[in-house]
Amino acid sequence: MKPVFDNGVSKLFHTDARSLPLEDKSVHCVVTSPPYYGMRAYDVEPAPWDITTLESGYGISLCTHEWEDHERKHPMSRSSYGSSYQPQSRGVNTMEEPIKESKCVKCGQTWGKLGEEETSDQYIDHLIEVFLEAKRVLRDDGVMWVNLGDTYRNGSALGIPWRFALRMTEPPMNMLLRSEVIWSKPNPFPENLQGWAWQEEEDGEMQLSRGSWRCTEAHEPIFQFAKAMHYYGENPEASESTPNRRSVWEIPVYNAPNSHYAMFPEALLSTCILSSTPNGGVCAKCGAPWARRMPNQWLRTCECETWGIEIGSTKATVLDPFCGGGTTVVVAQKLGRSGIGTDSSEKYLKDAVKRMEAVPFAMFS
Repeated sequence: MKPVFDNGVSKLFHTDARSLPLEDKSVHCVVTSPPYYGMRAYDVEPAPWDITTLESGYGISLCTHEWEDHERKHPMSRSSYGSSYQPQSRGVNTMEEPIKESKCVKCGQTWGKLGEEETSDQYIDHLIEVFLEAKRVLRDDGVMWVNLGDTYRNGSALGIPWRFALRMTEPPMNMLLRSEVIWSKPNPFPENLQGWAWQEEEDGEMQLSRGSWRCTEAHEPIFQFAKAMHYYGENPEASESTPNRRSVWEIPVYNAPNSHYAMFPEALLSTCILSSTPNGGVCAKCGAPWARRMPNQWLRTCECETWGIEIGSTKATVLDPFCGGGTTVVVAQKLGRSGIGTDSSEKYLKDAVKRMEAVPFAMFS
């Protein structure tokens, strides 16, 4: 597959996150945030889902499909949301247009968009389809960081982030859940969460408004996964006088005009990348991370050599399978890593290409 952008260090591909144009175990770090459930109408074409059972992984269906078209309400439509409908909540765009889907009456395969499933269980199943592919390309010593927010329906939080995290530890993923980082937002999205109050109507009469108050959501989880306990990791603030990085990161939400609405803050991405890939690079032959010996000295962790001459180092590879506006790839290149971004939206990739064309090349350690 030909990339839509390639500057020799970083690449962008227009493809489904379940079909990555990468070799097995070729990526050192995955940092991503998939579409949240029921929160947006994403600018992507519908795609086939539930292609195979999760036990056998993502592949090609052998079914001779008989498609049946139907319409249903969007998960965040007014009628789906219930009596506690709050259109201003958490920056949500409410969706009143019905969702048009096709479903095979034989095998149950559907055509739709990730995040617009009928149930949250289906959404989590589809996330597992996606991350099976991310696991395939992740090295055995690699790390995966996933940011995922929750959704409210009929007044109740669905608990999607932790339901997803636990599914990632079960077959067929079998990932280690190493940490839950709390992304604390000092500038969260405003929410319409007024409680009970008497309000004066236009005719002068008093009307009791029974609002459903709760705290404003000012945090999201970021989960750290690994394939096994020998993954590469380092305190990004390592020094003799600095304690280990804590699990609550206070980082402002990125609110730039005319940007992708869910852009990662660069400070958040930097922390994930610096903690999971070495500044000293990786072996140019086998890809094994180099380890720090002294503040500015890095030594190989493998035994690669050619005719008695040691192989040098090269850049670690960072992947974002839902790259959107390309912030992960931008930060990876700024930090001296090789960034790879994929997205199924041509619109977002065009924005990402424009950003990448202006990103300077970092000096490699």
